[in-house]
Amino acid sequence: MSSLRYSVPLENNRFARVVEWNGEPRVDLREWECINSEPVKATKKGVSLDLIQFKTLTDILQDYVDESLKKKEAISWHLGANVFITVQKDNPCVDIRLYWRPPDKTESVPTRRGLCMRPSEYTTFKQHLEEIKKKPPGITVGETVLPER
Repeated sequence: MSSLRYSVPLENNRFARVVEWNGEPRVDLREWECINSEPVKATKKGVSLDLIQFKTLTDILQDYVDESLKKKEAISWHLGANVFITVQKDNPCVDIRLYWRPPDKTESVPTRRGLCMRPSEYTTFKQHLEEIKKKPPGITVGETVLPER
């Protein structure tokens, strides 16, 4: 079961939500089926980050992702557990996606599980980032967020 702790609408039926799933705090970036602007059913478009992945994401946003968007350079950063954040050259979207490696290949390929945030969605996400950081049930030790035990 999951319990909702915080939700931020990003636009286009997409939400950043802090949830507890099977006792583990997670940050979901996901598209939802909505009725009257209220999310009623999660779609497969999106990704669920554990606290370590979310911490890695927040650490690299300003220094790497924003800089890459500004310079229109491509980057790819591993958040852990085969989840990557990528920015393509000359594309203003920020893609957070699960990758996998087919048995006959040497390179990982993107799956359908992920969310490509449009510029306005990314801006909204960043505006609410400090509030999202406060919501997981954990403790902050220096720069590291540790789950409660």
